[in-house]
Amino acid sequence: MRTFSAIAGSALFLVAAPGVVAGLLPCLLTDHYRKPLSAVPGFVPAGFVLVVGAAAILLHAFARFALEGLGTPAPVAPTEKLVVGGIYRHVRNPMYVAVLAIILGQALIFSSWPVLFYGLIAAATMISFVKLYEEPTLANRYGGIRGLPSCRPGLAAPPHTLAGINRAEGAPRFRSGRVENGGFREPERSVLEVREHRKRRRPPFAGRPHLNIGAPNKTSCAPWR
Repeated sequence: MRTFSAIAGSALFLVAAPGVVAGLLPCLLTDHYRKPLSAVPGFVPAGFVLVVGAAAILLHAFARFALEGLGTPAPVAPTEKLVVGGIYRHVRNPMYVAVLAIILGQALIFSSWPVLFYGLIAAATMISFVKLYEEPTLANRYGGIRGLPSCRPGLAAPPHTLAGINRAEGAPRFRSGRVENGGFREPERSVLEVREHRKRRRPPFAGRPHLNIGAPNKTSCAPWR
């Protein structure tokens, strides 16, 4: 997908999905934002901070999908490459977190129990969608997704989630602790580390023992696997 198409598709999906879930429906639940603001001290400023901060994260995440992944968050127009830069180095699903934060912020601003309950329903729906559809689909498309530890805010993603995921670069795909086009069985190590390790361990004329002059023993002349 071209960059312009990815940007246009992501913008359309931004309005159709988060715009409805985090904007239109809370607006209807608060009588088109005509309800009085919360009288609880600190709720209104905390709610505004949540809404503004989460909206910035949401826009950043959509931009990463369009510019880095060359696709959209919509399942019908997925990215060509797995997005692992920016906020995705620290949070696995920043869009869902941002949408839920915007809903929570509006619940605080208006002290609205209906908006809060709606946010809980939205959270349960998003978690079910991620576990039942999104993660299995990503695992089948890119490899190396299934069984990864959760990426919590403030922690960098494990190195094997950031390397060797794009098939176009010819990198191996991690599945169930194995590499499909190799014999390496340690998914916690990145592809670059594996290649460097092989360079260090492999003799200069591996597979041609008669060219390894002065080799200490026969085992050092065998190709490392």
